[in-house]
Amino acid sequence: MGLGICECETGYTGGFCHQCSRDHFINNDLDCEACDKACEECDGPTDADCKICSKGYEPVEYKNKIRCKSSGDRMSERIDRTVKRKNKDEL
Repeated sequence: MGLGICECETGYTGGFCHQCSRDHFINNDLDCEACDKACEECDGPTDADCKICSKGYEPVEYKNKIRCKSSGDRMSERIDRTVKRKNKDEL
């Protein structure tokens, strides 16, 4: 006799596997779909739908929304802005 515990498919959780796991969201077909890799928790498929950013990502304001961008991408953006500013100052 079993313990009465369901073994859920990937993306599902709960006693009856009827809820989406933290890194999944309910899509239009009422299925649990994986969040973007930038999201630890989300309510949609893109990096602009994150509730919590994944490790290695940080929140960035973009067009009045918060998106999760790779910390490495943010460093590249900072370096690009610094280089452009320095080049502009040298003119």
